[in-house]
Amino acid sequence: MEREYPHSPLVGVGAVVHSEGKILLVKRAKEPNKGLWIIPGGLLELGESLEEAVAREVKEELGIDVRVESFLGIASEIVLDEKGTIKYHYVLIDFVVAPLQTEIILNEEAEDYGWFSPEMVFNVKTTENTKNMIRTYLAVMPKSSADASSVSPPRSVSR
Repeated sequence: MEREYPHSPLVGVGAVVHSEGKILLVKRAKEPNKGLWIIPGGLLELGESLEEAVAREVKEELGIDVRVESFLGIASEIVLDEKGTIKYHYVLIDFVVAPLQTEIILNEEAEDYGWFSPEMVFNVKTTENTKNMIRTYLAVMPKSSADASSVSPPRSVSR
């Protein structure tokens, strides 16, 4: 399955990992979205449920198990190359998840991670899809889950 210049859209899942009023974002080390802060996620595998896929992707990217709490939303991400040809096309299905461990161990897909108040996500270099999912999160989550007053500085973890 080709990610670049696909013949059809690819189905991906994303995880809004939240704990103590903060959201975990990863800084992408690879394209697409290299250098941007985004919610972790990846592609659905054949025979996998959406919930299984989001839990697997978080485990692969962050080294932690999660509890899938709820469906959050669906988005489409289309990235064009310099000639206007579709380079990437994803249909993204996002979930709210809670971490079951605290020690993050990044894989090669991310160069950094950080815990941000939901409102701070709008002040970092990110994607419109990430901003839209956080807007949805703020609209649907109970106020106590989404509240936060500060941001933990991003920090790297050895792979």
